[in-house]
Amino acid sequence: MSVQQHPALSEGEVPAAPGAWRLFGIWCLIGGQSFGGGPATLELIRREMTLKRGWLTEQEYVRFWTLCNLVPGINLIAFAILIGRKLAGWAGGLATLAGMLLPSTTITVLLTMGFVSIQNWQPFQKMLHGIIPATAGLMFVVLFNLGRPLFKESYSQGWRNLGLSTIFVASVAIMIGLLKLPVFLALVLAAVAGPLLTSARFSSVKVALPPPPIEIVASQQDEL
Repeated sequence: MSVQQHPALSEGEVPAAPGAWRLFGIWCLIGGQSFGGGPATLELIRREMTLKRGWLTEQEYVRFWTLCNLVPGINLIAFAILIGRKLAGWAGGLATLAGMLLPSTTITVLLTMGFVSIQNWQPFQKMLHGIIPATAGLMFVVLFNLGRPLFKESYSQGWRNLGLSTIFVASVAIMIGLLKLPVFLALVLAAVAGPLLTSARFSSVKVALPPPPIEIVASQQDEL
């Protein structure tokens, strides 16, 4: 298994592939800290797997999450298993699943038991008013990090490609947010339009050819 080099590593150094037990410990930390739901969990996964350890590139992170959104069910669980499977095979996938669910399930059960006794307590109700905007902020950060690789790649290919990518993202948001289309239908339409967008984006990318050898240029000048 090849793992791409992380920017924090020295030149030529490759991050070592983790074992199943190491993955279990890391995902226990993720599962135990993922207060705030899906957005918080996604950001923790990105920090651990991409920024801190370099086991996934930004492109792989976005690609895996996109694939998991194409299937029904709990996307975060599928996302975690897919990462664990890539890093340490099926044992890594099972270790990842257990590590992600064990601490979070335990904490949820304990909090649910305590919530019944304090749900009408006024200080607790005021705390909830602060948690709601914090969760919205987390969702914004996650969306920004998911879209950044796309816009970065489009920007490197020129303003025209960046504009096409922006229009495509806005169109999908309108289909889901304003037109209230089912998410599955919006994804199908996006998949159909994907090849058209790709061909339009890359049609304007010009490949710079290397200059001719000096000998050929000299011979052409002699002929003139």
